[in-house]
Amino acid sequence: MLLAFDYTQGLNSSMGNVTQPRFSLGMEYRGISFLPLRTGLSMGGRDGVRWAAGFALDFHAVCLDVATENIGMLFSRKIPQTVSVAAGLRIVI
Repeated sequence: MLLAFDYTQGLNSSMGNVTQPRFSLGMEYRGISFLPLRTGLSMGGRDGVRWAAGFALDFHAVCLDVATENIGMLFSRKIPQTVSVAAGLRIVI
């Protein structure tokens, strides 16, 4: 298991930057060696509270990461205006 803590704060408000601080706490759990499960919570900044989740398929030479930054929208009664999903592929040669 891996735990991570982040503190982010912009120094100015130009180009979408925010001067309000944001705190994030994340966790990765590898119950199966090639399938890390990830989740995290961020508070502050412009967005308030956000819950993120994701997973990876990690085969050492090839790794596919998939995540969303706001999984809480799935449990909201409101219809979400936006949905975000991120994916990344790493190939080690």
